[in-house]
Amino acid sequence: MVIFSLKVLNNLRKAIAGRRFPHQLAGGVALGVLLGVIPHGNLLALTVLLAVLCFRVNHAMMAVVAIAVSFGATELDTYSHRVGEILLMHPDVNEFAQRAWTMPLVPWTDLNNTVVLGSFVIGLASVLPVFGLTLPIFRLIAPAEIDEDPGSLPAEPTDSLTVQRHDAAHETFRRESSPLAGPISPNASQPD
Repeated sequence: MVIFSLKVLNNLRKAIAGRRFPHQLAGGVALGVLLGVIPHGNLLALTVLLAVLCFRVNHAMMAVVAIAVSFGATELDTYSHRVGEILLMHPDVNEFAQRAWTMPLVPWTDLNNTVVLGSFVIGLASVLPVFGLTLPIFRLIAPAEIDEDPGSLPAEPTDSLTVQRHDAAHETFRRESSPLAGPISPNASQPD
C-alpha cells in the first residue's frame, strides 16, 4: 500500500508539473470527490470506479483526491443519511426500489442504505460544481502553449539533410521516369 501510494504521488507530481491539460486535472479532482464520498465495500463503489477510469481525466489526481476525501467523508454521514432517507421515503422511489431489489445484482449496491444512497447523490451533485471551481485554478497555473490536442502527436523536426535526400530521390525518380532520359551515372552532369 505504501509503494502504491508513493507511485500515485509521483504520478500526481509529474501531472501537476506538466499541467498542460487543466480540464483533465479538474476532472480528476471532481471525480475523485465523487469516489471519496461514496462508502466503499459495495458494488456501487466498484461500478463508479470502473466508470470513471474510462474517462479521460488525470487518474493520479483522482486517486489522491479520493483518498483525501474518504478520510473526511464520515463527517457527511448525517447529511447523507437525511438525503437518503428523504429519497427512500418518497413514494415513487420506494416503489421503484422494491422492484429493483428483486433483480440479481442490485442488492449488492447497498442503495437501500440511506448513507450510501445519500452519499452517492451528494457526490453526483458535487461533480459539476467542483469541476467548475477547479478548472479556472488549473488554467491559471497552466503553461501558455495548451492549444494542442492531447491526442495529437508532436510534429517531427525537419532538418536540411532529410529534405535534401528527399529532393534528390524525387529528382532521380523524375529523370528515370522520363521517356527521353538515358542511363544516369552518379558523376555525370545534367544536360540543360
